Amino acid sequence: MSKLLKHEWNDRNVDWNEGDLQTAIATTLRKLELAGAPFTFAADQNGASVHRTKAEASRAKAQGMRAGEPDMRLYFSEGRLTSIELKAKLTQVSDEQVRRHKELRALGHDVRLIRAVTPQDGVDEVLTIIRAIEPGVTDDQVEVARNRNHG
Repeated sequence: MSKLLKHEWNDRNVDWNEGDLQTAIATTLRKLELAGAPFTFAADQNGASVHRTKAEASRAKAQGMRAGEPDMRLYFSEGRLTSIELKAKLTQVSDEQVRRHKELRALGHDVRLIRAVTPQDGVDEVLTIIRAIEPGVTDDQVEVARNRNHG
């Protein structure tokens, strides 16, 4: 989080990682929810930034954690769901992610890949997706969510 507080979110000279992207997006989406936008979201802690012991990883798998699960889920009115996979810069999609995303799409789910160089790129792309799917999200709500994008 410290990079997000020390740098502008559109700074292309910072070595941003996927955790930075996800934190910036989650921060913005919380603001959008608080502004009354008709959606909600959730994120998984299944990424490389989560370090588990072998026992913890085994327990997580037994409890339903799935390799390749998208990073975030966006829930919209009328039962619509979009899953988001975040990738920083040129980070590759893993074989597990390719398989899992293909499986989810085969079941009719919307899975999107967002490649972002900066947190602001990721925020902008997620907000574009939300606006395209949920027409009830207003310009005022988006402006509140974008406000400085810090904190």
